[in-house]
Amino acid sequence: MRRLIAIVMALVMLLLSGYALMGCNISGDPGEGNYEIFYYDSTNNEVIASLRDINIVSDSSSAGKIELAYALYEEMQEPQGEGVVSIIPKELEFDGFVIEGNVLSMYFGTEYMLMDNVTEILFRAAVVKTMDQISGIDYIKFFIGENPLTNAQGQAIGLMRAQDYIVEISDILLNINTQDVTVYYSNLSGDRLVGETKKIAYSAQKSIEQAIIEQLISGPDSEDCIASLPSNLKLIDVTTRNGVAYVNFDGAFLDSLVNVSSAVSFYSVVNTLCSLTNIRHVQILVNGSSDYVFRENYNLAEIYDRNLDIIESEISIEKE
Repeated sequence: MRRLIAIVMALVMLLLSGYALMGCNISGDPGEGNYEIFYYDSTNNEVIASLRDINIVSDSSSAGKIELAYALYEEMQEPQGEGVVSIIPKELEFDGFVIEGNVLSMYFGTEYMLMDNVTEILFRAAVVKTMDQISGIDYIKFFIGENPLTNAQGQAIGLMRAQDYIVEISDILLNINTQDVTVYYSNLSGDRLVGETKKIAYSAQKSIEQAIIEQLISGPDSEDCIASLPSNLKLIDVTTRNGVAYVNFDGAFLDSLVNVSSAVSFYSVVNTLCSLTNIRHVQILVNGSSDYVFRENYNLAEIYDRNLDIIESEISIEKE
């Protein structure tokens, strides 16, 4: 939690300075072959832009631009100095670049969707600001797998430029909230639920319901429990109406298996959502349809309530 607050403070400081990731705390002097690389300084709770000398003679060809793009991305993963860390999550898989005209497309693995809202906007802004320095590149576009990156409403983010982010970051900061929520995972035996109570960040761009389901898919923090859902599961959307949460997954909910009971998988979703005070019942959909039965036990056409009998224990998680 303290790290989340520190990141938010860093973004606030950037906005107040009027730069918003544009020339903040730059070390070194600009010159030929020098590029601003963005990192997070955990010691001073701020984002820093360090000038790095990239020893690549980039030509105007697509191959030359991609070579430089790889070099910049690698530099983002190699922070220097005490307390300076990479903005790129360690678990994020990067699959490469494609250039079409003046557009640089970047392809990421599905781990991208597990970033919390604050981390994601910070990552996106830092990467776009870094790549925007490549001569002949005017726009950056992100893909998750083969699909364009979308926002919480399912709308494509589309083409991005460095100057796009001052208003967007400001809007997110004005709407960031945190809430103590219990997320239910499997015990080590796979037959009961263990609740992890943790602080979850959410905003106008990402609802608390979406945030906690993404936490559920990403797996537990504690070594006393294991994931209850497959890691490749995709949350399509989740909405709440009249005390009922409607959570819509892709086909992996039915097709991908984890080594836990069907009741544990199913009620990890139901109990997690019902831990919110505004939710009393849950209906699970697959690709928008209720015409399925989960593991031959749970008819998705029905609405389910919280199951207290399957809960083994609850623990509190304090993140640094």
